[in-house]
Amino acid sequence: MAIITPHFDQERAEGESFGELESPQRTVYRRLKGSYGPTYLTILSVIQAVAMGDLAQVVAGSSHHFTPVQWVLTFNTFGVLIIIWNAYSVQSTLWGWIPDVRDSAVPFVVGALELYLNHTIIVSLSAWLVAVSLVGVAGAAGTVYIFWRASHEVEHLELLGWLSIHIRLYVTYLIAGGVVLVALAWLCSDDHLPALVGSVEAGGWMALGVALISTVALGGGVYLLHLLWREAISYAQADQDYSQRTVASGIHRLHLRRSTWNAPRTRR
Repeated sequence: MAIITPHFDQERAEGESFGELESPQRTVYRRLKGSYGPTYLTILSVIQAVAMGDLAQVVAGSSHHFTPVQWVLTFNTFGVLIIIWNAYSVQSTLWGWIPDVRDSAVPFVVGALELYLNHTIIVSLSAWLVAVSLVGVAGAAGTVYIFWRASHEVEHLELLGWLSIHIRLYVTYLIAGGVVLVALAWLCSDDHLPALVGSVEAGGWMALGVALISTVALGGGVYLLHLLWREAISYAQADQDYSQRTVASGIHRLHLRRSTWNAPRTRR
């Protein structure tokens, strides 16, 4: 909402400067549209707090017999909660529209997946990988939905064009990562892992390596989201930089004119 709200405030200020008050319909529309970001993040904050508390209970109840793989999965799950919060806070800041029941359902679906992810830590590595893949695919679907809704708002069209490459890359990464994690889950299942490695010790090292690979994959998603955010900041600063260059150029020309006027003129 950092982009939308100042837009309406500026319009209102311009209208009042000409002695025109904002119409009641415009006021209602602005309030409805301005409720998207705060409402969305408030619901998501409550759900994230529940998911964090549930993760703490899982760790407190079973940490005394955790394996190194399960500790890595715990760290990764904690990272997933942070990544989800960061992703949706970024998107709710960039975009906005009048929310409906579909927007209210998204945080609850995310919360259900987070709770499922928490409890797969004590089940098996393959179950956890499947849960993370579901989170990734749901994140891709949610991202596509958000940008589809944003495409129906005129003020977002230019920004969507600016970020189109980063959006497609981010969604593709989430889907491809989900597919790879499902393949790793099949590989690490109880039926395939012993037959593949031939020993319990080697299977443990392989499971630890797969868990660390998932950590790197999560880091890649964070990096792509960071690139998208930085590109959005560049878009927001583009007009400001142009205005500053224009002002600086005008001041420079004014100084040149003053120096020309004040320069002593030689008599012929």
